[in-house]
Parts: sequence; C-alpha cells; structure tokens
Amino acid sequence: MSASASESTSPPGDGDGNLVLCMVCGAPFQSAQDCLAHALLKHGSKLQKQVRNRLNAITAIFNSAQSQSERHDLRDPLEKSKPGGHLRTVLNFFAVDLEKMKTCFEHVRNCIEKEMKGKVRVLPFGSLVTDLALKESDLDLFLEPNGNPPPLFHQHLYNTTSYFLRSSKCFADVDTIRHASVPIVRCKHQLTGLNIDVYMSHPNGILYSRFVGKLMLRDERISELICF
Repeated sequence: MSASASESTSPPGDGDGNLVLCMVCGAPFQSAQDCLAHALLKHGSKLQKQVRNRLNAITAIFNSAQSQSERHDLRDPLEKSKPGGHLRTVLNFFAVDLEKMKTCFEHVRNCIEKEMKGKVRVLPFGSLVTDLALKESDLDLFLEPNGNPPPLFHQHLYNTTSYFLRSSKCFADVDTIRHASVPIVRCKHQLTGLNIDVYMSHPNGILYSRFVGKLMLRDERISELICF
C-alpha cells in the first residue's frame, strides 16, 4: 500500500534540494536544527542586538507623550464601562471617525472621476469597507476603468492621477511609488487629514474587503477580536 501524502512529505530541510537558509547570511543547511545552531553560534550577538532594538522601539512608543496622553484619556471611559464592556470601550476609543472617512472618500471620488471625465470609477476597499478602521488607518482606493481600457491605459492613468493630486490644493504630501509590485500613489487629504493610498491595478483587494466586511456583519465579536 502506498504511503499517504502526509506520511511521504519530508519536513523542511530534510532531503536533497530541500534546504533551510539562514535568515541572517543566507547560508544553506540540510535541517532547521543545523540552521538554528549556526545562527546562534555565528550571529548570536547580532540577533540579540536586533531583539534589543525592537524592544527599545516598542518601549519608546509606550513611553511617548502620545501614548501617555491616550492612556490618560482612556482612563475615564474605562471607569464608566459596564461589566464586560471594557474591550468595546477600548476599541471605540481607538476607532476612526467613519463619517469623516466616508466624507473624504466621497470628495476624492468626485474629484478623480470628474478629472478623468468618466473613464474610471473610484472604489473603496480595505478598512472603510471591512469596518475595521482605527485612527491611524489609511483610506484605500482603487481606480477601475470603465469598459475595455486601451493599451498603456494604466500608465496614462497613473501619470494623470499623480499630476492631478500634485496640482490640487485639496491634497498634500503626494508620493508616487511606481516600482512596487502594485504601483501606488500616496497623498494626504487636506480637509480631513486622512492618508490615502490610490491603486490602479490588481483589484482583488476589493473582493477580499467585501468578503471580510460580510463576515464582520455576522458577529461583532469577530471584528472585536481582529481589532484587538
């Protein structure tokens, strides 16, 4: 009798052509144990330094004036919370103003669709659609062509959008990230202060966001768990 797939599959690093690479220097090893022993022996001090740097960064965040102010402002709502409602109080405290985010979306959508003369639709995705937005969340937008776009349309759309955002007084800090796997134009909406990421390719984020948003509607405990 042939072995099952779970029995015949080798663990990572066992067997020819199935090597484990050191995360620091990239050296190959036949097993994860050998790789770990090498990392501890050769890179132990470097790994410890990385851990210390990350812990120091986390400590700096917790000790920052903003964090201390937030903890002070959160104390009173927590004291007034009903039994079992403390988590919801914390999440509400850090939640974004959805009305402000929707206002920002409507304004940006109208501006871009008017500028592009109906050639694209501006669709939201991400935290605005999933209802998982926190205070530091960005507004994610996708520009969907109407109909079948001509060749090089996305390049033209990218250039036109970035030029429009730079020339408009409604937006600031415009940054074009052309060579990313998914090109993005980033900017800040002056009226609301929200950061915006504009995408023109790979619309899968819209479908994922809608799916997650429907899951959130089934039980509010799911959104509480994810946000926490």
